[in-house]
Amino acid sequence: MICKLCGEDKTLCDAHIIPKWFYTEIQPKDGKKLLIIDPSLHYTPRSGKGEYDPNILCAECDGQIIGKWDDAAIKFFQNKDEWSIIQSEEDPKALAYEVKITDVDYAQLKLFFISLLWRASISQRPMFQAVQLGPFEQKAYEHIKNQNPGSEDEFSVIVRKFRPSEKPWYSSSKDVMHRSIISPIKKRRNQRDYYLFQLNEFSIDIKVSNKEIDPRLAIITLSRGRPFYIFERDFDESSEYKTLQIAIREQERKSVGFKNK
Repeated sequence: MICKLCGEDKTLCDAHIIPKWFYTEIQPKDGKKLLIIDPSLHYTPRSGKGEYDPNILCAECDGQIIGKWDDAAIKFFQNKDEWSIIQSEEDPKALAYEVKITDVDYAQLKLFFISLLWRASISQRPMFQAVQLGPFEQKAYEHIKNQNPGSEDEFSVIVRKFRPSEKPWYSSSKDVMHRSIISPIKKRRNQRDYYLFQLNEFSIDIKVSNKEIDPRLAIITLSRGRPFYIFERDFDESSEYKTLQIAIREQERKSVGFKNK
């Protein structure tokens, strides 16, 4: 089959759209497999290694090209305890993190996020059906093919970190509810389109627009040559929390045989 990156006829591999590490980080401690919450499904499957697509990449492109950017992103998120903490004087719970970014870090991280978006767009897996890049799919491909991270205005990236839930009615799971992987969705903000990914406790916005980044968001956008600021978000009030609730209810409804009215 044809690899979608190198364009050669090769044996394709089981290529993860989201690196497997993100799934293993939220793997149940009791050894059970992950629950897959997807409102399109009529049952609740379990997975040991997350979503992958066997129809998009050869092993060489997946491992030697995209794999090195996956490794850079994993290292970045693994080192979150080393990020400098900035605490709000007005709200002790409100935290931000300052992460020093070198030119090398910027290139590898930016190419990870672009490749994540591109992989989701070219995949036929139901989890990524909302990611339809149109002409931006070719632009993302060119960045990847040329290993060019582009400027901060091209596929701009914002990362936020969720605070654990404080809702008392699921106290037994409040430390893990904010750490989940949700199907990416598309949102429009200030005349710019973004795709939103939730990877464990991190919310990631990737801009898909020819417009420059909103000046109000420039300080928290991944940029070359300056620190990367990551702000915490309240998971209980987030759209991701509402999306997760809806998905769980819809899947439960289908599993007991109810039909849409």
